[in-house]
This record gives sequence, C-alpha cells and structure tokens, in this order.
Amino acid sequence: MTKEPYNVAFRIFIPAGTSIFVINIDKSARHLKFSFTDLILMPDLFSFQAESYGMDTEEELAEKFTYSLFLTTLVPENFYGDEYTMPARILKTIDLMKSINDAFEAKRQPTVMEVPFFMDWYDTRYWDSTALSWDAFVRDEMALVYYTDGKFNEARDFNALPEHARGVKYANNYRFPDNYVENEEFLRMRLVIAPNVTSAWSTDVHLLAMGFSKKQIGERNAKKRLVFKNNNPDQYLILQAENTPLWDLTKFALKIALKPLLSMFTSKKVQAVVSRKDEPDNEEFKKSIDAALLELAEETNYPVTLTYDKDTKKFKFAFTESQTSSVMVLHIDKALSARMGFNLVTDITSANAESAKVDDRVDFTDIETKVRALTFDTNMVVVTDDSTNSCQTFGISGKLMTVLFPAVNGQTLIMSQNNVRRPTAMAPPSTNWNYTENVPITFRMSRSLTDNTLSDFTWKFGAYVVGVLTGSQ
Repeated sequence: MTKEPYNVAFRIFIPAGTSIFVINIDKSARHLKFSFTDLILMPDLFSFQAESYGMDTEEELAEKFTYSLFLTTLVPENFYGDEYTMPARILKTIDLMKSINDAFEAKRQPTVMEVPFFMDWYDTRYWDSTALSWDAFVRDEMALVYYTDGKFNEARDFNALPEHARGVKYANNYRFPDNYVENEEFLRMRLVIAPNVTSAWSTDVHLLAMGFSKKQIGERNAKKRLVFKNNNPDQYLILQAENTPLWDLTKFALKIALKPLLSMFTSKKVQAVVSRKDEPDNEEFKKSIDAALLELAEETNYPVTLTYDKDTKKFKFAFTESQTSSVMVLHIDKALSARMGFNLVTDITSANAESAKVDDRVDFTDIETKVRALTFDTNMVVVTDDSTNSCQTFGISGKLMTVLFPAVNGQTLIMSQNNVRRPTAMAPPSTNWNYTENVPITFRMSRSLTDNTLSDFTWKFGAYVVGVLTGSQ
C-alpha cells in the first residue's frame, strides 16, 4: 500500500543580500526523499505596495524584521593612558577607593562610553532584605544606620560614582556610609572592570586591606604584577571582596595599570528589531537601530551613534575615535546594509560612514515594470541542496534541486516544468536527529553570470520563497 506523501507548505522571507533558506521537517519524516513540487521566488516590493495601500492586517503589520550588528576595534597597548600612582596623602581605604575612581575618570578616553575601571561597595544584608531593589534597600531601610543624620539626602548621597561610571549595570552609585565602622561586618569593597580590560596592581597590601583574599588576588604575573582581567566581551566584571575591609592603610606605594586584554576586540552580536509597519519609514527605522547601538555601547563600552538627515535622506554612523585608538569597524548584515543605503557593504568605518540616499516614500506607479526588469535581468536562479555535494551537474558543487525562470508576466520566478515532471529528490541531513524535534534542510540559491559561472543570489531588497516540499518513499 502506497503511503500518502508528506508535504510541507512554506512561505519564507529572504532578506536582502541573502542566498539561503531553511525548511524544517518533522523528525519522523527524516527517512523520506524530498523534492519541490512547487517553488516560486517573488520580490518583497509587492508586500510594501499592499501596506502603502492600507491592505495589510494588524497581524501582518506586526511582523518583525531582525538585523544583526557587532563591533570590532584594534585597541593599542597604551589606550588607557599612564598608570595610577597612589598619592602619599591617602591613609584610608575609602579615600583610596575615591582616589582610584577620580583618577581613572580623568584618564577616560572619549572613545569609551564608561570609565574602564572603578571601585564601589556592597552590603551583604541585602541578600536577606525584603526590599524590592537595591535603591529601596539603601534609601528606605539603611539610611538610618548609614548616615550621621539618619536620613537619605538625594543631592548628598546619590551619584557618588564618577560621571562615566554611573551608567554601568549593577554598579552601586551611593555614597559610602558615614558609619562604616558600625556596619563593617556587612560592608564589602568591589572592583569593577570593563570588557577586555586588565587591571594590574603593583602590590597586594592595599587589596588585602580592602578585604580581598589571597585566593582572589592570585599569583603575580611575569611582570611581577597582580592582574585582574575581564575576558567577557559584553559586560562589566564585578569582583566583590570576600572579607571585611580594614580602614587604615600602611604607608606602602601602589601603582595600577590598565591594559587591553586583547588587541583585537570583537563584541557579541546585537539585534535590531523593527516591525513591517515601521520598516519603510526611515525615521521609525532609525529608532530600532538606535536601540541596538545603545545596547552595543552599554555592553562593549564603545559608543557608535547614528544620525539621519531628513532633507538628503541619508544615514550616517559616527565613531568616537581618538588619536590613541585605531579604526573601529561596525559590522552589519547585508539586509541592513541594503535597507540603509550602503549597497550591501557590511563593514562600516568612519571612512564610509555615510549612506547613499534612501527614499522611504517608494513610488509604486510603475512597480510591475520594475519587477519585470528585475526578474528578466536575474534570468535564472539555481536552487541546490546545501548539505549535499554532487558531481552530477556541471559547475555546481551542491545537489541540483530545481531551476527558477521568469514567469510569463515577469512578476515572479517559477520552477521549470521539466523539474515538475522529473523532480530531483534529496535525503535530509543526519545532523542533530537525536537532539531536535525538527530536521532543518538548507537550500542555496545561485544566479548564472554571463560566463556561465554561478554566484550567490542577491537582490538589494527582500524576497519570499513560496512553495511545497514533498517527501515520499
């Protein structure tokens, strides 16, 4: 008895500059042979035309587009300036903490958003407190025992950190308690280190006085320094002392040097998410990119900003580079590059930071003519199984699944009738069968050049692939 075929109907968005698409099949169908029974490639322009005519539903307008960004920069060895030397007048640990903070605030490069290294404090009673936040704990519960007048004073007791440390996540921005001796059992000092930064101390005397244990301090490096490093690329490291601090310092010299951990710094990727409703509008679109850039700056400490000129309709990135730092590179995906007028260029620096004109009020009066010109210029799209190598088709390393040609009306590219009559079948890859509910099948699209060679399919705007993938015995 012949079993009914297993069908997967799909509609998949292909971002600008993208040449692959993925179809998920159920794990239970992994033993079948799959082929396309229908496949159509259509430009996304018609979707935006329908939106401009007010034909989309609220559900369609809420559809999300996601773009990726990340940052790389080459950080010189001397980027953080000369080392800190403790003044001879410093006799208390709390004064040392303030002296360190003020010094590194003054040394901060304009290329970084926050100070690369500072110190703050913590109260271990917060763990058992019923306060809903650290702010409520200090202001409502502890001001009575912290400060000599028993009251919290906003102007006096808040924003105690240097200006460019106040925005660091989880940093304690409150003034050190006046009554620190009475509360010393619960007070702990903390080192706060920016991503990709090392803090090298010349001696452990002051660290021990501030409550850090021998284990926390560790051994000296080859240069006889005690080094604390943050190798996390996207958040500050907060190291809390294990012990109660001593308040008096012995007269012993101290030097602290900051260095980049890696000369080539690479951030993690952040996502800019924009709805279909807002995507065509340049000013609304900019808000989504601004949010992603702010997240990138908060996590890496390297700010990049974006401006938009309504008159010229051009975007421009701004990098806060200085003489002591080398070129920063903002990496954006091809879809974002196409949308912002950077012509699929994905590495943005101060040298190419301004886009071409981006018209966000598209004239749809001749849309069919434009689409027809595009599809006939594309002429042919070859679709291959990206997980299978084959030597059965000239010039193609992957297994040929089908070929798309312009439809008669020129508005889409469709499967050739030969493939419909004699479909090419493929077996799903075995990767991750035992670990995932679905088995992903990746297909690649290529276009033929004039010399009969293939290159990755790319359009400067999005498209949809629509069709049916059929599995049979």
